[in-house]
Amino acid sequence: MTAAFQLNAFQPNAFQDLVVTGVLYATDQDDTGAFVGTVSGGEVTVDMHDGGFKHKELKHIEETKKRLEKLRLKQEKAFADANKRRKQSITDVISPPVADVKQTEVELPEVINEPVLIKINDSIAKLELEYQLIERKLAQKQAIEAYQSYMAKLQADHLANLDDEEALIMLL
Repeated sequence: MTAAFQLNAFQPNAFQDLVVTGVLYATDQDDTGAFVGTVSGGEVTVDMHDGGFKHKELKHIEETKKRLEKLRLKQEKAFADANKRRKQSITDVISPPVADVKQTEVELPEVINEPVLIKINDSIAKLELEYQLIERKLAQKQAIEAYQSYMAKLQADHLANLDDEEALIMLL
């Protein structure tokens, strides 16, 4: 998703999340680009030479992605293990294994460790939330920089108009 900054920040929905289709034309101090296609969520792309974002922030995003991927793999493995144990316990109930030695004590079947899966799910949810907050923070920085550059342009235009007015007054 992209974050669009409205020129009038006091109107409703000043920040909007939307999917952009068509042609995008982007320009900053020393770059221009025209892009055709559909733009929707995905990787954070940052123009590194602008100095808008710190390497530390980008590194933090990458570390968060890696930790999230590791936790998802761990979640899948824990889920598969839980299913395997559940299937084995059903199989043991249906056709119990034949014991060679007579057991005098009754043993309880092993309880499936569901809290492990719950803990992993909680960790994944926390990391996803952290990742979303980082993305929002970066989008807000981009919006602030766009606003400041727009205000600088307006200030420069205003000063140019004042110079023009002074020149006209001097001619009169």
